[in-house]
Amino acid sequence: LESKKLRDILDSVLFEPGAHLKLWMIGVAPVVVPTKHPDLLASPYGLLINELCHSPVPIMDAIMRLVQGALALDTGTVTNESGLYFNSGVEIILYTIRLGSRVDNYLSFLIQYSTNTHATINKNEFELRGVHVSEETLETLVTARLKLRQLLFG
Repeated sequence: LESKKLRDILDSVLFEPGAHLKLWMIGVAPVVVPTKHPDLLASPYGLLINELCHSPVPIMDAIMRLVQGALALDTGTVTNESGLYFNSGVEIILYTIRLGSRVDNYLSFLIQYSTNTHATINKNEFELRGVHVSEETLETLVTARLKLRQLLFG
């Protein structure tokens, strides 16, 4: 993660929405794998929301490991011995804290939407297509957010 290019790629993979699922394609699944219709592999709100709704454990495990690994780089000082340059771990730590904070926003949105406590979206009046969080997944999201915040805030 010391490479800006690698950080940009990770951000793109996690946060860019990817292919948008057209309204008429909801409920249509590929018949053959690999599919000849890659547009069927799209999602309405982006890949991270999709993963958090359907399979949150692997993605959250990876995010937690990244943050834990970055925090292990903390040497107790932000500069090298001469005080002229940032310690090489500082940039990695700051990046992973930003990454963790962004993921926390996604978790918070899904938890608030699922519990109908979001400030602006009333789930009973407006349902987000493709966003279905089971009770079990909701518990997983709440636990993951708690653990992530413990890492981020100490």
